[in-house]
Amino acid sequence: MKLDFSREDLAGTPVQISDGAWVFGALHHPGLMATNMRVNNRAFAFKLKLNKSLGGLSIGENVLFIWGLGNDMVIEGVKILEKETGLKAVALMTNGGGHHLFLKHWYDNFPTMKIWVCPTKIPMTLNGQRLQKEYSDRWELVDNTTVPHHAYQLLDYFGGGDDMQVDCVVFNQFFTYDDKLSIETGACQWIEGHEPKEMAAREFMTSMGKLQTDLSCRTDDIMFFHKPTKLLITGHHFEFAYLPKDYEMPQDLKFTGSFFFRRILPGMFFKAGRYDTCLGVHQNRIADFKIHAAQWQEVMKWEYEHACSHHDPPGVCGPETNDAIMTGEGGVRGHMKRMLDKSGELTGEPKYGYIFGFHANKVGMIARKEASYAKKFGKASVLHQGGPGFNACGCHVEEEAIAQ
Repeated sequence: MKLDFSREDLAGTPVQISDGAWVFGALHHPGLMATNMRVNNRAFAFKLKLNKSLGGLSIGENVLFIWGLGNDMVIEGVKILEKETGLKAVALMTNGGGHHLFLKHWYDNFPTMKIWVCPTKIPMTLNGQRLQKEYSDRWELVDNTTVPHHAYQLLDYFGGGDDMQVDCVVFNQFFTYDDKLSIETGACQWIEGHEPKEMAAREFMTSMGKLQTDLSCRTDDIMFFHKPTKLLITGHHFEFAYLPKDYEMPQDLKFTGSFFFRRILPGMFFKAGRYDTCLGVHQNRIADFKIHAAQWQEVMKWEYEHACSHHDPPGVCGPETNDAIMTGEGGVRGHMKRMLDKSGELTGEPKYGYIFGFHANKVGMIARKEASYAKKFGKASVLHQGGPGFNACGCHVEEEAIAQ
């Protein structure tokens, strides 16, 4: 089955890529900074059949499921799609710990929508804690409590086993920078009372450097599979965005400003023709590599034929136009397996340093020497879900605990 992303734009327009599947491209400034960085931040909609009543609709009825947390343009696009199809958007799942800045807008615009929030980092952020209080009656975390950490709400509402329509695996073994630190350094400008600002190259790099001083916060990322189209939607931990060799980046996505922003920074995110794991580049330390490997092994059970990310440029569906990958043994799935074998991510034996030597070797050294890590950063944080006042399922605990 061929998927057609050719009409995708950056304005949140619902574009049908196949029967029962749509993409919403949207221009996005990471962290909502008024910086020179610009990316496509996609969301997707899928026509699914309910396996359990939801949103006032009964078992067997067709609905729209939204994958990925888009901005206000995407929200308007979903409303348009509801009118065009006559289907109701009944559920949304966020696509990783780095995607939560527009959650409030979705709660407000879709009062009856079921919203499943990634459980590892978001509840610990200042934004997440605020949302838990404001929308306490709707706050619900993705249930991924057992290895290899599927999102069990999807299987519950949209069928598992032979009836599976969609599935996902939550990769929850990553460490990242502290949320409070990102606000203090100006690396994230969403918080109320903070005015977005342009950053000079030196200021930007200083802020990014400060974030690396505390990598004790746990976060998650998700791999999502839509069975009817055989489409895998990857998280940040496998090729942040694929750039075809002959692709002309839209003007709206071209980095502007100094030489650093125009020539150096884009290379950190985009390398034409590359399709590889991000181990050692965008990923920091992994808590338990055996669990991480089990999660990848689960993904490789899916029989996908296409793969893309949320940040591919408009019109691009991963390496779909890369003949060497798509016609190679096993197609895109076989290529990804070979990259993961190379990195050790399928075996649980990491091989740091083969992508980005200095940083990756540093990360590998930290991973191998827990005592040194603990001495510098304190005890490595354990996986905790729910946030203050909530348990691991996102439910309220006793009022005394909330008060504390």
